[in-house]
Amino acid sequence: MPPLLFAVVNSGQKVSGNVDLSVYPSLRSIDVPTINSGDLYLQGSFNTTSGNFKRLADNVGQIANVVNAGSTHLLWPGGYLAPNYVRVELLSTQTDVRTFTLLATPGLR
Repeated sequence: MPPLLFAVVNSGQKVSGNVDLSVYPSLRSIDVPTINSGDLYLQGSFNTTSGNFKRLADNVGQIANVVNAGSTHLLWPGGYLAPNYVRVELLSTQTDVRTFTLLATPGLR
């Protein structure tokens, strides 16, 4: 079974802490708990320096997932290798602690 990784957005915050994907670069899906409505972005960086985290984008623009109030399960686009470290970013401040579950598989960089 591929490992489950967790990203926690604390109450009153919009961004989670770092999730280490350096060994598991093939992100498959994100399980989103019940949240306040808003778009969900992933920020990525190749190291843990806070200023290096940027929203992930493809050839069209930033990868945004519309998440209304409630929970959902997002499938990550195939063919995209995630950077070494990611953070979950939400557009609205959360009123309670939210834990996101990321499913990733090992692979070569």
